[in-house]
Amino acid sequence: RCLKCENRIAKGVRFNANKKKIGKYHTTSIWEFEMRCTTCANLFKIRTDPENAEYVMAEGLRKVQTDTWDAAEAGSMGELPDQETRGRMDVDPMFKLDYNSKKKVVPEKIRKSDLRELYAMSKDREDEYALNSSLRRTFRTMKKEEIAREAEEA
Repeated sequence: RCLKCENRIAKGVRFNANKKKIGKYHTTSIWEFEMRCTTCANLFKIRTDPENAEYVMAEGLRKVQTDTWDAAEAGSMGELPDQETRGRMDVDPMFKLDYNSKKKVVPEKIRKSDLRELYAMSKDREDEYALNSSLRRTFRTMKKEEIAREAEEA
């Protein structure tokens, strides 16, 4: 939000900005953008923060707390092992292998249906040479006919 007029500025809104390179984080540049609010012409600055992969409100703005995306809540991340299991995995590589393989077990029915689909697809494309040669043959005949038509017209 703008500190002067409390106008909310969404992430991704386009502005005419003065862009300055103000530093580096490892090899990534840190940029500062200087802009004016669209409603009150208040000057504000935003900096990139490559360390945390976000923007920092440097001057004239206040960041509004919004809901953040949670990977575990979205279901894109499985359950993490507890502290005891992680400690045992660090010490015992065989336990780690066994633990990870149990998590990745795919039901047998799903694997069989996937294999059937792959087999059916490969059957369709079994003789690629014959398909390719017949396709080239039709293109050659079409090209000859087109050249003959052009010769007759000329």
